[in-house]
Amino acid sequence: MGGNTESDYLLFIDGKAIAVVEAKREENPLGDEVKKQAEDYAVSPQDWYGLWFEKLIPLVYMANGNKIYFKNMLVENSDYEELSQMHSPKKMLQSIGKKSEYGALPLIEKRGLRDCQYRAEVKFEESLKMGNKKNLAVLATGSGKTYLACLAAYRLLKATYL
Repeated sequence: MGGNTESDYLLFIDGKAIAVVEAKREENPLGDEVKKQAEDYAVSPQDWYGLWFEKLIPLVYMANGNKIYFKNMLVENSDYEELSQMHSPKKMLQSIGKKSEYGALPLIEKRGLRDCQYRAEVKFEESLKMGNKKNLAVLATGSGKTYLACLAAYRLLKATYL
């Protein structure tokens, strides 16, 4: 966006911005200037996306290809801490004291799936998010229903609180 009004990356869970990610070149030491830039984005979010907290994106990350620094803006007077790896969506939700039963499910990619399997998995997850706990997949013989069941179980076990 023009005029440096938005961070390099925004991370969303359930359609709400949860984190600002400010990415710099490797030679950038991620000093005070970058901290101020990232925090400014966190406290002055755009009004076109949803938020977990009013007028605040709670988590701030800075990265330069070698290091990742993290700050939780909800913790008063907190400082940046170095991370060995980026937080998972589950960890981000825990950091802000929120839960989202299915919000941490990553977007599903069509690659490697038949069209009918992809559509069935997308519809299954949409159904779960609408509160339907019982679902039935009706697919033709040989279309990969067993694979689909394993895929759904794996995604739910890996990314949700279930």
